[in-house]
Amino acid sequence: MLTCYLSLLENERDRDKLEYLYTAYYPLMIAVAMRQLHELAAAQDVVHQSILKIIRNLDHINEKDPLATEGYLCATVRHLAIDVQRKEARIENADMDELPTAQEEAKASPMEAVLSSDGYEYLLTCIDSLNDTYRTVCQLKYVGGLTEAEIASLLDLPVKTVDSRIFRARQILQKKIREDGYYEK
Repeated sequence: MLTCYLSLLENERDRDKLEYLYTAYYPLMIAVAMRQLHELAAAQDVVHQSILKIIRNLDHINEKDPLATEGYLCATVRHLAIDVQRKEARIENADMDELPTAQEEAKASPMEAVLSSDGYEYLLTCIDSLNDTYRTVCQLKYVGGLTEAEIASLLDLPVKTVDSRIFRARQILQKKIREDGYYEK
């Protein structure tokens, strides 16, 4: 399967990067998907979709920062697995007449809008645009899925400082999202 993925890339540098990511993180990605879906075939499908998404965003991944890389890959897999679960639940539980219209779906909250698959990529771009102080805590919190206490321990900071940075970063991100017109009330 790796050969198929590598054939999608145009240059040797990207191929080497993807080969490294695939070799180093594929088992972890499967484990994350299995934790969410509890079925190997579904987990493999989600990891496949994740790898295709990763290929499109390969320049955003710095393989020399393993913590951020692992967080990004795990978050990508987890969010796609959640999307699969939601779709399956909607199909199982809803009559066709009860499915939301496109107009109703457009009225999503800012967080729901940003957490969609396209929105997630936009959110990662916004987080990357933050200064180092806020970017690091946001990547660890929202991409890596760490708690404030874990982040504080990792960065050797007080938990209150981490809380404060996350709060300020969220304010900056919300302002940017609105300014960019990504979310309209």
